[in-house]
Amino acid sequence: MTGVARSPQLPELPTMIESGLTGFEANGWNGLVAPAGTPKVLIEKLSAEVTRAMKDPAVAQKIADTGWEQVSYGATPEQFAKFIGADIARYAKVIRETGAKVD
Repeated sequence: MTGVARSPQLPELPTMIESGLTGFEANGWNGLVAPAGTPKVLIEKLSAEVTRAMKDPAVAQKIADTGWEQVSYGATPEQFAKFIGADIARYAKVIRETGAKVD
């Protein structure tokens, strides 16, 4: 498990941090994005509808059934954009420090 907490699907499996790899955290995530210049009113409408859908117990169960955990990375489009920017910066630093390249 590469997150900071154990997975509800595999609670007996320790995280990488618990296994001794201090500071290790890598999470996959999904989100909805729109092209630059999309009208703010449309972004807000999409955000409200996705938030509403994600609160539906049937949707939450389908997500859980696939092994994903439903986590909010931002209650607003602005907060989600900030999360994405921070994730990009974090991985850019890893790439610079390790010299990682695509083969």
